Amino acid sequence: MMEYNMTDQTPMAEEVPPAFPSHNGRQIVLEFSGSIGIQVSKPVGTIEVKGLLSTRGSEGGTLVKGVIMTLPANGVSVKPGGVIQKLILAGGIVTNGDNVTSFEIEGEIGEISIQGDIAANGLDSTGVAISAGGQPPLSHVSVLSKHGGAVRIGKLGTVTDQNGLVANGAKGGIVKE
Repeated sequence: MMEYNMTDQTPMAEEVPPAFPSHNGRQIVLEFSGSIGIQVSKPVGTIEVKGLLSTRGSEGGTLVKGVIMTLPANGVSVKPGGVIQKLILAGGIVTNGDNVTSFEIEGEIGEISIQGDIAANGLDSTGVAISAGGQPPLSHVSVLSKHGGAVRIGKLGTVTDQNGLVANGAKGGIVKE
């Protein structure tokens, strides 16, 4: 049964049961194609997610500066000019759509602490993609891709620390272009 907001009679969202372990009830789950979990395009300090970050969609229409564009439902995206001083993800990143990237890095990240896997479950999906000057540390990170490459490093991408990096993908662990 659908509930309605009594002030403006708009339908209220129905509660959706979690499809993943609850991580103490703390998780971010985005259901639709084109829905990016976190996108950073400017310098920020610390970003902390105290549970799982998950997207379930693939490529789809989304509004960007007043224009509908087709974007993949990536988990975390750091665009050129984006800088994260410290990124803490207590439950990992899981993407389930086709042709998406769980963790896209075209900017800079100072420190990373990820408990849990970075997992790309969709067809032709990548766990971590580093390009366009992206410079992350990937120390003590586990990256999995069921149908694609685990870590893809483009021409202008650099991994600043890969001590303890575990990368397993159907199309390769660490692939340098």
